[in-house]
Amino acid sequence: LINEENIEKHFTRVKSETRCCVNVRDRQTNRSTEFLEPGQPVAEDETEAFLRAYAALLPSADIVTISGSMPKGVPPDFYGTMIKKAKEQGKPVILDSSGEALRLAIPCGPALIKPNKDEICQLMGRKPASLNELAGASDALRRMGAGAVAVSLGRDGVLVNCAEGVFRGITPDIPVVNTVGCGDSMVAGFAVSMARHKVAEEAIRFAVAVSTANALTAKTGFFRKEDLNNLLNMVKVERLTGGTV
Repeated sequence: LINEENIEKHFTRVKSETRCCVNVRDRQTNRSTEFLEPGQPVAEDETEAFLRAYAALLPSADIVTISGSMPKGVPPDFYGTMIKKAKEQGKPVILDSSGEALRLAIPCGPALIKPNKDEICQLMGRKPASLNELAGASDALRRMGAGAVAVSLGRDGVLVNCAEGVFRGITPDIPVVNTVGCGDSMVAGFAVSMARHKVAEEAIRFAVAVSTANALTAKTGFFRKEDLNNLLNMVKVERLTGGTV
């Protein structure tokens, strides 16, 4: 797939097998079941080799995205180390992770983090019951070091807390085909928007539209350009509060 899409790739080879994550979709109900392998530990020399390759690639990057859980064997602050290296070269980082990996990385200053409501609960020790409480929790995460916080709300869109204010991006009502990859698609939408220096409302509209377009096809991590263009006119963005520092 990477070759078909002409995506430039730079892999760091490890001795153990790469884990597989299998998603099975019921065509009648559109429900998905995921089978997530834990993966084998990564050796210290393999971790160091990855960081060297990562540092060498940073000068050619506009935006860095770090997504998913960390493999076994790497230090708990590994994502924080990656963020620091990127910031040293003036590269903004989007982090989409959870648990301890996310908590330890936030003080290192990612430009954007994208937790969902459950991950907010893990970080804050409580479950926000309303949009106002979510906004308050995201305020706390920004004070911890995150430049902006995008809380994914599933079918209800996304709540974004950034320097320009607190916004809600509302997903249009669509015939959902497959939701696998919608979160990653939203991250991609934010990354492209950040690289193009879009203002908050435009970035949110684009990210929600890309995520929603992904849900319109059975293929994961794929959307039709015509769907995206239509959805850009359908996504609503509401300002909830003014800007914060």
